[in-house]
Amino acid sequence: MSTLTAPVQEDRAAWHGTRVGRFTASTIGALMTPPRSKAKAWSDTALTLISTKAVERLTGQPVQTAANFSMKRGTLLEHAATYLLSQHWQPLFSCTWMPIGDNSGATPDGLLRDGSPVDIKCPESPVSLLEFGDSVPDGDWLALLDWDRTYAWQIATQALAAGSDRASLVYFSDRLPWLKWQDEERDTCNAIMSVMGDKLFTLTTQVYDYHIAPTCEGWAYVARSFEIPQEAFDQLEEVLQRAEVECLSMVERYAAILPKR
Repeated sequence: MSTLTAPVQEDRAAWHGTRVGRFTASTIGALMTPPRSKAKAWSDTALTLISTKAVERLTGQPVQTAANFSMKRGTLLEHAATYLLSQHWQPLFSCTWMPIGDNSGATPDGLLRDGSPVDIKCPESPVSLLEFGDSVPDGDWLALLDWDRTYAWQIATQALAAGSDRASLVYFSDRLPWLKWQDEERDTCNAIMSVMGDKLFTLTTQVYDYHIAPTCEGWAYVARSFEIPQEAFDQLEEVLQRAEVECLSMVERYAAILPKR
């Protein structure tokens, strides 16, 4: 493994290609959302995701979703955060798409030395970082579920894909002046984001110009690591199996609607 400065996700065509028609860690929270009525097998959000994956399997093309400025900013900052965390927390190593069977998988933001996955969040507000740290003690899986079920199931899926019983979630902010910027580190982060902006987005997007300004005095992070209980893995695998059955059924129904080729 090599130290991660620009993840494999930079190859967006290949990255999207691995995800077409597959249930991924970043969307798994929709499947894990319980239905409002016990009479229903799936929640509305779960059915929307399954339907989307069925369409992708029919067409072989990803169903595009719009990314707002905050999401694009966070995508770029993840790369800068990876560099800083490798210097100040633990070394992060690159990884590629990790399948779970044929129809699901994950691409974590990085791996620790023990092979466990790491996911990095870069919220707009630094308040979110501190609330996360205050609400979720290190190692407390149930507290993470209570804090954000989507993120909890996301890192559990990443752990399942990585063959690990552990996963880490890190909140990063360049808007919380706690750890002081070193000029060399700031320059490196801006260079990383400039390169990744060219690779990930068109020149017309606002986020292409996002950088850490000299007036930004510092940054901060909160890292939490969790042992994922076996019952969580069992629940994930059961839901993924049911989702696959539902998705195959939708593919057949949708194909019957379309004209014959």
